[in-house]
Amino acid sequence: MERPVQRGAAIPLWQLGCSAGLRGSLSSPNGRSRKRQRSGHPYHNAVFVGLDENGVPRHAHKRGLYSQGPGLKRNVGGCDARYSFHHCGTSDCLYIFEAPVDLLSFLTLYGKDWQSHSYAALCGTSEHAMLWMLEQNKNLRHVLLCLDHDEAGIEASGRLTEILHKHGYTSATVLQPECKDWNEDLKAAHGLPALPAEEHPQLIVAPSVCQLIAEKSESVKLDSLESDLSGLLQSYRVHLHWGRFGKALDCTDQASALALAAYSRELRQLGEPIGGEELAKRMCEHILPHQNHSDLKNRHRELGPKVQSVLARQKAPGIRSEADKRQMAEAWLGLAADLAKPSVKYEAEELKKWQKQQQENSLSMTM
Repeated sequence: MERPVQRGAAIPLWQLGCSAGLRGSLSSPNGRSRKRQRSGHPYHNAVFVGLDENGVPRHAHKRGLYSQGPGLKRNVGGCDARYSFHHCGTSDCLYIFEAPVDLLSFLTLYGKDWQSHSYAALCGTSEHAMLWMLEQNKNLRHVLLCLDHDEAGIEASGRLTEILHKHGYTSATVLQPECKDWNEDLKAAHGLPALPAEEHPQLIVAPSVCQLIAEKSESVKLDSLESDLSGLLQSYRVHLHWGRFGKALDCTDQASALALAAYSRELRQLGEPIGGEELAKRMCEHILPHQNHSDLKNRHRELGPKVQSVLARQKAPGIRSEADKRQMAEAWLGLAADLAKPSVKYEAEELKKWQKQQQENSLSMTM
Protein backbone atom coordinates (compact mmCIF):
# COMPACT_ATOMS: atom_id res chain seq x y z
CA MET A 1 0.00 0.00 0.00
CA GLU A 2 1.45 3.36 -1.02
CA ARG A 3 0.71 7.00 -0.41
CA PRO A 4 -2.47 7.96 -2.31
CA VAL A 5 -0.75 10.25 -4.79
CA GLN A 6 2.64 11.67 -5.58
CA ARG A 7 3.48 15.03 -4.08
CA GLY A 8 1.94 17.79 -6.11
CA ALA A 9 0.59 21.26 -5.58
CA ALA A 10 0.14 21.99 -1.90
CA ILE A 11 -3.34 22.38 -0.47
CA PRO A 12 -3.63 25.16 2.13
CA LEU A 13 -3.48 23.39 5.47
CA TRP A 14 -6.18 25.35 7.26
CA GLN A 15 -8.44 25.21 4.23
CA LEU A 16 -8.37 21.43 4.47
CA GLY A 17 -9.22 21.65 8.14
CA CYS A 18 -12.33 23.67 7.42
CA SER A 19 -13.38 21.52 4.48
CA ALA A 20 -16.97 20.28 4.69
CA GLY A 21 -15.72 16.91 3.45
CA LEU A 22 -14.09 16.12 6.79
CA ARG A 23 -16.29 14.62 9.49
CA GLY A 24 -15.22 17.39 11.83
CA SER A 25 -14.43 21.05 11.84
CA LEU A 26 -11.66 23.42 12.80
CA SER A 27 -12.68 26.26 15.08
CA SER A 28 -11.50 29.74 14.20
CA PRO A 29 -8.17 30.57 15.84
CA ASN A 30 -9.71 33.94 16.74
CA GLY A 31 -12.79 32.48 18.40
CA ARG A 32 -13.41 31.11 21.88
CA SER A 33 -10.07 29.34 21.96
CA ARG A 34 -8.33 32.66 22.69
CA LYS A 35 -6.57 32.51 26.05
CA ARG A 36 -4.27 34.77 28.02
CA GLN A 37 -0.95 33.68 29.44
CA ARG A 38 0.08 34.55 32.98
CA SER A 39 2.33 37.20 31.48
CA GLY A 40 -0.75 38.87 30.03
CA HIS A 41 0.02 38.11 26.38
CA PRO A 42 -2.84 36.44 24.48
CA TYR A 43 -2.41 33.17 22.61
CA HIS A 44 -4.71 31.00 20.52
CA ASN A 45 -5.61 27.33 20.13
CA ALA A 46 -6.93 25.55 17.09
CA VAL A 47 -9.76 23.24 18.14
CA PHE A 48 -10.37 20.18 15.96
CA VAL A 49 -13.95 19.03 16.46
CA GLY A 50 -15.04 15.48 15.67
CA LEU A 51 -18.64 14.97 14.61
CA ASP A 52 -20.79 11.85 14.72
CA GLU A 53 -22.86 10.48 11.83
CA ASN A 54 -25.59 13.04 12.59
CA GLY A 55 -23.26 16.01 12.63
CA VAL A 56 -23.29 16.31 16.43
CA PRO A 57 -19.94 17.31 18.02
CA ARG A 58 -18.59 14.41 20.09
CA HIS A 59 -14.88 15.14 20.34
CA ALA A 60 -12.59 18.18 20.51
CA HIS A 61 -8.81 18.36 20.38
CA LYS A 62 -6.91 21.55 21.21
CA ARG A 63 -3.65 22.43 19.51
CA GLY A 64 -1.72 25.54 20.49
CA LEU A 65 -0.83 27.93 17.66
CA TYR A 66 2.11 29.62 19.36
CA SER A 67 5.63 28.72 18.26
CA GLN A 68 7.50 29.09 21.56
CA GLY A 69 7.68 26.14 23.94
CA PRO A 70 6.45 22.55 23.49
CA GLY A 71 2.95 23.58 22.41
CA LEU A 72 -0.44 22.58 23.79
CA LYS A 73 -1.89 19.25 22.65
CA ARG A 74 -4.93 18.19 24.63
CA ASN A 75 -8.33 16.57 24.25
CA VAL A 76 -11.22 18.46 25.83
CA GLY A 77 -12.63 16.68 28.90
CA GLY A 78 -15.66 14.46 28.34
CA CYS A 79 -14.87 13.61 24.71
CA ASP A 80 -15.91 10.35 23.09
CA ALA A 81 -12.60 8.96 21.77
CA ARG A 82 -14.37 7.11 18.94
CA TYR A 83 -15.35 10.33 17.17
CA SER A 84 -12.02 12.08 16.88
CA PHE A 85 -11.27 14.20 13.80
CA HIS A 86 -11.92 12.01 10.73
CA HIS A 87 -13.16 11.67 7.15
CA CYS A 88 -15.07 8.80 5.52
CA GLY A 89 -14.32 8.13 1.86
CA THR A 90 -15.46 5.54 -0.66
CA SER A 91 -12.32 3.42 -1.12
CA ASP A 92 -11.30 0.48 1.07
CA CYS A 93 -8.30 2.33 2.56
CA LEU A 94 -8.15 3.89 6.02
CA TYR A 95 -5.23 6.15 6.98
CA ILE A 96 -4.50 6.51 10.70
CA PHE A 97 -2.59 9.44 12.27
CA GLU A 98 -1.63 10.47 15.78
CA ALA A 99 -2.87 14.06 15.52
CA PRO A 100 -5.17 16.18 13.30
CA VAL A 101 -2.22 18.36 12.24
CA ASP A 102 -0.39 15.25 11.02
CA LEU A 103 -3.47 14.22 9.04
CA LEU A 104 -3.79 17.66 7.42
CA SER A 105 -0.06 17.86 6.74
CA PHE A 106 -0.21 14.49 4.96
CA LEU A 107 -3.11 15.68 2.82
CA THR A 108 -1.27 18.89 2.04
CA LEU A 109 1.61 16.82 0.69
CA TYR A 110 -0.43 14.07 -0.96
CA GLY A 111 -3.77 15.69 -1.62
CA LYS A 112 -5.00 14.69 -5.07
CA ASP A 113 -8.35 12.85 -4.85
CA TRP A 114 -7.93 12.70 -1.08
CA GLN A 115 -11.71 12.55 -0.55
CA SER A 116 -11.89 9.00 -1.91
CA HIS A 117 -10.00 7.58 1.08
CA SER A 118 -10.83 7.50 4.79
CA TYR A 119 -8.77 9.14 7.52
CA ALA A 120 -8.78 9.34 11.31
CA ALA A 121 -6.65 11.21 13.85
CA LEU A 122 -6.36 9.24 17.07
CA CYS A 123 -5.43 12.36 19.08
CA GLY A 124 -2.92 10.10 20.79
CA THR A 125 -2.24 6.43 20.17
CA SER A 126 -5.41 4.79 21.47
CA GLU A 127 -7.16 2.39 19.08
CA HIS A 128 -10.76 3.51 19.78
CA ALA A 129 -11.23 5.85 16.80
CA MET A 130 -9.61 3.37 14.42
CA LEU A 131 -11.82 0.48 15.50
CA TRP A 132 -14.94 2.67 15.40
CA MET A 133 -14.17 3.72 11.82
CA LEU A 134 -13.75 0.08 10.80
CA GLU A 135 -16.93 -0.96 12.59
CA GLN A 136 -19.01 1.76 10.97
CA ASN A 137 -17.53 1.37 7.47
CA LYS A 138 -17.46 -2.29 6.49
CA ASN A 139 -15.89 -1.48 3.12
CA LEU A 140 -12.61 -0.57 4.83
CA ARG A 141 -10.15 -3.46 4.59
CA HIS A 142 -6.71 -1.87 4.17
CA VAL A 143 -5.35 0.11 7.12
CA LEU A 144 -2.28 2.31 6.80
CA LEU A 145 -0.73 3.30 10.13
CA CYS A 146 0.85 6.72 9.55
CA LEU A 147 2.11 7.40 13.06
CA ASP A 148 5.16 9.40 14.06
CA HIS A 149 8.62 8.18 13.15
CA ASP A 150 9.88 8.06 16.73
CA GLU A 151 10.06 5.63 19.63
CA ALA A 152 6.45 6.12 20.76
CA GLY A 153 5.05 6.04 17.22
CA ILE A 154 6.95 2.85 16.31
CA GLU A 155 5.72 1.05 19.42
CA ALA A 156 2.16 2.25 18.85
CA SER A 157 2.26 1.02 15.25
CA GLY A 158 3.29 -2.45 16.45
CA ARG A 159 0.57 -2.52 19.09
CA LEU A 160 -2.14 -1.28 16.71
CA THR A 161 -1.08 -3.85 14.11
CA GLU A 162 -1.64 -6.62 16.65
CA ILE A 163 -5.05 -5.19 17.55
CA LEU A 164 -6.03 -5.10 13.88
CA HIS A 165 -4.98 -8.72 13.40
CA LYS A 166 -7.07 -9.75 16.40
CA HIS A 167 -10.07 -8.09 14.76
CA GLY A 168 -9.50 -9.88 11.46
CA TYR A 169 -7.76 -7.08 9.53
CA THR A 170 -4.64 -8.71 8.13
CA SER A 171 -3.87 -5.98 5.60
CA ALA A 172 -2.16 -3.45 7.88
CA THR A 173 0.76 -1.40 6.58
CA VAL A 174 3.07 0.95 8.48
CA LEU A 175 3.70 4.15 6.50
CA GLN A 176 6.36 6.31 8.15
CA PRO A 177 7.20 9.95 7.42
CA GLU A 178 10.72 10.74 6.32
CA CYS A 179 11.13 13.18 9.23
CA LYS A 180 9.79 12.87 12.78
CA ASP A 181 6.15 13.35 11.73
CA TRP A 182 4.12 14.46 8.72
CA ASN A 183 4.11 18.11 9.78
CA GLU A 184 7.90 18.00 9.87
CA ASP A 185 7.83 16.49 6.36
CA LEU A 186 5.66 19.41 5.26
CA LYS A 187 8.11 21.89 6.76
CA ALA A 188 11.01 20.15 5.03
CA ALA A 189 9.15 20.24 1.70
CA HIS A 190 8.97 24.04 2.00
CA GLY A 191 12.63 24.43 2.94
CA LEU A 192 12.03 24.99 6.66
CA PRO A 193 14.05 23.36 9.47
CA ALA A 194 12.48 20.01 10.37
CA LEU A 195 13.01 17.56 13.19
CA PRO A 196 14.63 14.35 11.90
CA ALA A 197 13.16 10.88 12.35
CA GLU A 198 14.08 9.03 15.54
CA GLU A 199 14.71 5.31 15.12
CA HIS A 200 13.73 3.06 18.01
CA PRO A 201 16.82 2.16 20.05
CA GLN A 202 15.80 -1.50 20.20
CA LEU A 203 15.57 -1.66 16.42
CA ILE A 204 19.05 -0.15 16.18
CA VAL A 205 20.75 -2.65 18.50
CA ALA A 206 18.72 -5.79 17.74
CA PRO A 207 20.55 -6.77 14.49
CA SER A 208 23.97 -6.80 16.14
CA VAL A 209 22.69 -8.69 19.20
CA CYS A 210 21.02 -11.29 17.00
CA GLN A 211 24.09 -11.67 14.81
CA LEU A 212 26.30 -12.38 17.83
CA ILE A 213 23.83 -14.99 19.10
CA ALA A 214 23.60 -16.58 15.63
CA GLU A 215 27.40 -16.91 15.58
CA LYS A 216 27.31 -18.57 19.02
CA SER A 217 24.62 -21.00 17.84
CA GLU A 218 27.00 -22.50 15.29
CA SER A 219 29.28 -23.92 18.00
CA VAL A 220 26.87 -25.00 20.76
CA LYS A 221 26.07 -28.65 21.52
CA LEU A 222 22.49 -29.88 21.85
CA ASP A 223 23.26 -33.16 23.65
CA SER A 224 21.82 -31.93 26.98
CA LEU A 225 19.52 -29.20 25.76
CA GLU A 226 16.92 -29.43 28.55
CA SER A 227 19.35 -29.34 31.47
CA ASP A 228 21.49 -26.66 29.80
CA LEU A 229 18.53 -24.31 29.30
CA SER A 230 17.26 -24.82 32.84
CA GLY A 231 20.74 -24.28 34.27
CA LEU A 232 21.29 -21.08 32.31
CA LEU A 233 17.99 -19.62 33.51
CA GLN A 234 18.90 -20.45 37.11
CA SER A 235 22.29 -18.77 36.66
CA TYR A 236 20.54 -15.75 35.13
CA ARG A 237 18.46 -15.33 38.29
CA VAL A 238 21.47 -15.69 40.57
CA HIS A 239 23.60 -13.17 38.67
CA LEU A 240 20.77 -10.64 38.63
CA HIS A 241 20.26 -11.07 42.36
CA TRP A 242 23.87 -10.04 42.94
CA GLY A 243 23.79 -7.23 40.37
CA ARG A 244 26.05 -8.99 37.85
CA PHE A 245 24.11 -7.82 34.79
CA GLY A 246 26.81 -8.64 32.26
CA LYS A 247 27.06 -12.27 33.39
CA ALA A 248 23.27 -12.53 33.60
CA LEU A 249 22.91 -11.42 29.99
CA ASP A 250 25.64 -13.85 28.95
CA CYS A 251 23.38 -16.60 30.29
CA THR A 252 20.31 -15.53 28.29
CA ASP A 253 22.45 -15.05 25.20
CA GLN A 254 23.82 -18.57 25.56
CA ALA A 255 20.31 -19.94 26.11
CA SER A 256 19.12 -18.05 23.03
CA ALA A 257 21.98 -19.58 21.02
CA LEU A 258 20.87 -23.07 22.14
CA ALA A 259 17.27 -22.40 21.09
CA LEU A 260 18.43 -20.97 17.77
CA ALA A 261 20.61 -24.04 17.16
CA ALA A 262 17.58 -26.24 17.87
CA TYR A 263 15.62 -24.21 15.31
CA SER A 264 18.40 -24.65 12.78
CA ARG A 265 18.43 -28.41 13.45
CA GLU A 266 14.68 -28.63 12.79
CA LEU A 267 15.15 -26.83 9.47
CA ARG A 268 17.92 -29.20 8.42
CA GLN A 269 15.67 -32.15 9.18
CA LEU A 270 13.04 -30.54 6.94
CA GLY A 271 15.66 -30.23 4.19
CA GLU A 272 15.79 -26.41 4.50
CA PRO A 273 19.18 -25.50 6.00
CA ILE A 274 20.01 -21.79 6.33
CA GLY A 275 23.12 -19.81 7.22
CA GLY A 276 23.95 -17.62 10.20
CA GLU A 277 22.93 -14.31 8.62
CA GLU A 278 19.47 -15.62 7.77
CA LEU A 279 19.12 -17.10 11.26
CA ALA A 280 19.92 -13.70 12.78
CA LYS A 281 17.49 -11.95 10.45
CA ARG A 282 14.62 -14.30 11.25
CA MET A 283 15.19 -13.99 14.98
CA CYS A 284 15.44 -10.21 14.73
CA GLU A 285 12.04 -10.07 13.02
CA HIS A 286 10.50 -11.64 16.14
CA ILE A 287 11.85 -8.94 18.46
CA LEU A 288 9.23 -6.18 18.54
CA PRO A 289 9.87 -3.16 20.80
CA HIS A 290 6.28 -2.87 22.03
CA GLN A 291 6.54 -6.42 23.37
CA ASN A 292 9.86 -5.91 25.13
CA HIS A 293 9.18 -3.77 28.19
CA SER A 294 9.53 -6.16 31.12
CA ASP A 295 12.07 -5.33 33.78
CA LEU A 296 15.23 -7.43 33.44
CA LYS A 297 15.05 -8.55 37.09
CA ASN A 298 11.60 -10.06 36.56
CA ARG A 299 12.21 -11.46 33.09
CA HIS A 300 12.86 -14.99 34.39
CA ARG A 301 9.21 -15.20 35.44
CA GLU A 302 8.27 -14.94 31.76
CA LEU A 303 11.13 -16.98 30.32
CA GLY A 304 10.82 -19.99 32.64
CA PRO A 305 7.31 -21.03 31.52
CA LYS A 306 8.18 -20.38 27.87
CA VAL A 307 11.24 -22.63 28.06
CA GLN A 308 9.26 -25.38 29.78
CA SER A 309 6.47 -25.13 27.21
CA VAL A 310 8.83 -25.60 24.26
CA LEU A 311 10.68 -28.44 25.99
CA ALA A 312 7.38 -30.20 26.74
CA ARG A 313 6.42 -29.97 23.09
CA GLN A 314 9.84 -31.29 22.11
CA LYS A 315 9.45 -34.34 24.39
CA ALA A 316 5.87 -35.14 23.33
CA PRO A 317 5.60 -38.77 22.16
CA GLY A 318 4.51 -39.82 18.70
CA ILE A 319 5.60 -39.33 15.10
CA ARG A 320 5.52 -35.71 13.95
CA SER A 321 4.02 -34.72 10.63
CA GLU A 322 5.72 -32.10 8.48
CA ALA A 323 3.30 -29.49 9.86
CA ASP A 324 4.22 -30.54 13.41
CA LYS A 325 7.90 -30.18 12.62
CA ARG A 326 7.38 -26.71 11.23
CA GLN A 327 5.46 -25.70 14.34
CA MET A 328 8.26 -27.10 16.47
CA ALA A 329 10.79 -25.10 14.49
CA GLU A 330 8.79 -21.88 14.93
CA ALA A 331 8.52 -22.57 18.66
CA TRP A 332 12.31 -22.78 18.93
CA LEU A 333 12.73 -19.58 16.90
CA GLY A 334 10.23 -17.72 19.08
CA LEU A 335 12.00 -18.92 22.21
CA ALA A 336 15.38 -17.83 20.82
CA ALA A 337 13.96 -14.33 20.24
CA ASP A 338 12.42 -14.19 23.72
CA LEU A 339 15.76 -15.16 25.28
CA ALA A 340 17.55 -12.48 23.22
CA LYS A 341 15.16 -9.71 24.31
CA PRO A 342 16.88 -8.99 27.66
CA SER A 343 20.13 -8.15 25.87
CA VAL A 344 18.30 -6.06 23.27
CA LYS A 345 16.50 -4.07 25.97
CA TYR A 346 19.69 -3.59 27.99
CA GLU A 347 21.75 -2.48 24.97
CA ALA A 348 18.95 -0.13 23.88
CA GLU A 349 18.88 1.52 27.29
CA GLU A 350 22.65 1.92 27.21
CA LEU A 351 22.37 3.49 23.75
CA LYS A 352 19.78 5.97 25.02
CA LYS A 353 22.06 6.94 27.91
CA TRP A 354 24.94 7.48 25.49
CA GLN A 355 22.78 9.56 23.14
CA LYS A 356 21.58 11.70 26.04
CA GLN A 357 25.16 12.26 27.17
CA GLN A 358 26.17 13.25 23.64
CA GLN A 359 23.33 15.77 23.48
CA GLU A 360 24.31 17.25 26.84
CA ASN A 361 27.95 17.52 25.76
CA SER A 362 26.94 19.17 22.50
CA LEU A 363 24.71 21.63 24.35
CA SER A 364 27.44 22.53 26.85
CA MET A 365 29.89 23.21 24.01
CA THR A 366 27.51 25.70 22.37
CA MET A 367 26.87 27.66 25.56
